[in-house]
Amino acid sequence: MQAQWIDEIVKQVLKRKPVAIISSGKTGYLVSDWKTPSGHIHIGSLRGALIHDEIFKALKARKKPVKYIYGFDDFDAMDKMPKYLPKSFEKYMGMPFSKIPAPKGNGKYGDYYATEFQKVYEKMGIESQTLWTSKLYKTGKFNCAFDIVIANADKISALYKKISSQDRPKDWLPVQMICEKCGKIGTTRAFDFKDKKVHYICDRNYVRYTKGCGYEGAKSPYNGNAKLPWKVEWAAKWFIFGTSVEGAGKDHQTKGGSHDLASAIMEEVFQGKTPVNIFYEFFLLEGKKMSTSKAVGLGASELIENIAPSVARFMILKNKPESQFNLNLDGDAIPRLYDSWDQTLKGFHFRFSKVAFILQMPHIDLEKEAQTEKGSALTKMEKDELKERIDYAKIWLARFADANQKYKLLPVAPKVKLTAQQKDFLAELAVVFESRKNWTGDALHTQIHKIKDKVQIAPKLAFSAIYQIFLGRYSGPQAGWFLASLDRKFVERRLRKIAE
Repeated sequence: MQAQWIDEIVKQVLKRKPVAIISSGKTGYLVSDWKTPSGHIHIGSLRGALIHDEIFKALKARKKPVKYIYGFDDFDAMDKMPKYLPKSFEKYMGMPFSKIPAPKGNGKYGDYYATEFQKVYEKMGIESQTLWTSKLYKTGKFNCAFDIVIANADKISALYKKISSQDRPKDWLPVQMICEKCGKIGTTRAFDFKDKKVHYICDRNYVRYTKGCGYEGAKSPYNGNAKLPWKVEWAAKWFIFGTSVEGAGKDHQTKGGSHDLASAIMEEVFQGKTPVNIFYEFFLLEGKKMSTSKAVGLGASELIENIAPSVARFMILKNKPESQFNLNLDGDAIPRLYDSWDQTLKGFHFRFSKVAFILQMPHIDLEKEAQTEKGSALTKMEKDELKERIDYAKIWLARFADANQKYKLLPVAPKVKLTAQQKDFLAELAVVFESRKNWTGDALHTQIHKIKDKVQIAPKLAFSAIYQIFLGRYSGPQAGWFLASLDRKFVERRLRKIAE
């Protein structure tokens, strides 16, 4: 999927100096995105991951050397507790996600939720190298950044004040040590650097969401003993990796916000160039902003439980990044989404709405119906797609379809009150229907309109007459296709009986 906004971003990226992107020293362009795995990651985060993947694929299509890294900030401290966690997890508040046990099974908290999200975006076609900040710190990737940050602590403090109007204590060091006693990282306050050691206190009242243990100590910040505050860390990542392009959501891009501050630190402290920026709006769920840490919104894994990954990718990327997108899966939203998706594809695709209807008509062979519509045998790919649509149509019918989208063919003709004009219409339809052995939906629908005009009956009365005698209701799918899909003898008997 290519769009004008992608071309504009690519042009900006190609104006930048290439950076080393692989171990052999080969230069190219680096696309990056990062996410804190603080809980079930919601679909809003997919927007960023997919936008960056589109940029990566666009550069790749232009034969440019490019790498896409998607990193998980699992070294961040837990500062909010999702409501689905048991209270026993309160004791981990302030600790890095990489040190907290997983909610289920073995492993760590950060791995648990990051891997869940990774499985989703890989199914959606994202191609990236996965990084973990806990491992990057431990292997010394950030050691050079600590030296620069500590040497420029006063300048960084001044930038916090200038850009974000945030005051920092005079002895403040932009370093977060892991407390050697309690293991928390969010409660430590660093205030001095001597003999290559950071002096810190695990302050009991440093943050509101948890208490420090009061321990005072000094230790080297290198190789995983500490991390940088995230706004400083954001700039440090750009510097360390030489990032060419990285965007962020609206909440980070307000004036004086985190992106402005990180950009200033990148340029004035690390003496580098801020990556090409992509601004993207909130992804709303029924009008509400989503949050991973607050457990508000639809999880990314839940999305592809309800919509095929390829269709979900299309849904997210068909909107410009700067446009707000409000997701609502109820009613006919999913069938309409599939129709839009089909319009972008080549070849034969059996409509989602037809699949959903036929599923409710057990006498109809779905694959045979699709083959008849296509006019030839289905390929393996078409059969696989049909099977996938069947699976997702069952989910849609069970979870999202309105009552008027659920059908049941009546085995016995119902007692309905029809006007004389409606009976005339059905009598004419019976004659026309019997005049041909095989009908296509379009051909029969054309004849229905001709009969309607001949009898001079209002369209609403004509179509409701058909639906009432077969479904016991006033509306249904396209009338011509509906009748053509039913057993011929069954239709003939029903039309004759009602028209008598």
